[in-house]
Amino acid sequence: MSFDFKNLINDYGNVSAEVVACRTSAALFDFSFMFSVRVSGRASLDVIAQITDRNFLDMGSGRIRYALSYSALGYLRSDLTVWKLSADTFLVMSGFFEDIEDVMAYGQNNKDCHVEDLSEKIVIYAVQGPDSLKALNDLVDDERLSTLPYFGFAEFHINRLPCLIGRLGYTGERGFEIILPIENHSQVWKHLSNKAQLCGFSAIDRLRIEAGFILFANEFQLPVSADDVSLRNFTQKTFSPPSYRLICFRAETDEKLDSWRPSQEITPPLY
Repeated sequence: MSFDFKNLINDYGNVSAEVVACRTSAALFDFSFMFSVRVSGRASLDVIAQITDRNFLDMGSGRIRYALSYSALGYLRSDLTVWKLSADTFLVMSGFFEDIEDVMAYGQNNKDCHVEDLSEKIVIYAVQGPDSLKALNDLVDDERLSTLPYFGFAEFHINRLPCLIGRLGYTGERGFEIILPIENHSQVWKHLSNKAQLCGFSAIDRLRIEAGFILFANEFQLPVSADDVSLRNFTQKTFSPPSYRLICFRAETDEKLDSWRPSQEITPPLY
């Protein structure tokens, strides 16, 4: 993922306890810093193809795909997810504002496509951990939730409030992401916080490192290709021999660990 960190909560008082909660029960994260845009019309995929070369032609409605975006020189700049809402309507979500800016610009120049920036109209919450389904089952009275496939999503209601729930996450644990209108954010957050431990971004950083997930803003200080960082399966680009190698290691320290390094370069929308 690629995150913009300004005005995000670092922790709720005990990072280690938050990590343990995600690994052993259920944890709640606010991912509403993400930027999002809805792309509709028969030229939707043509517009999305301007920022990523992932193939979406064989993607069914109600499915989500992970994808990569690139700089003008062809190097990786971020990652994103694409949610297929219907035959010609997609939701593109990225932590990198330029992705959304580019989709908006390309869409405005295409008469067969309509693009709507949703970044300040929705919120995104994540419930993660082995008890995440149980936590949501207490709020979502719908048996479909338990059969939702990995990288699949559907419309649900949380205490009669409409939302989209997708089965995916950024922790390595079973979990869900919840997208809902901004006007309902406080009610749903209150319901969810009664079922799961509140967690900040120091916790998510530790969790995603343990899971082996990439944070573009943190790891990549040099230009890299998808091949360099072992993400070849998510692109159709032609590859040259990789110039870098990822190294796995284990380290122990008595010092407080906090590898989360906020970027202040881009200001995300607030709600």
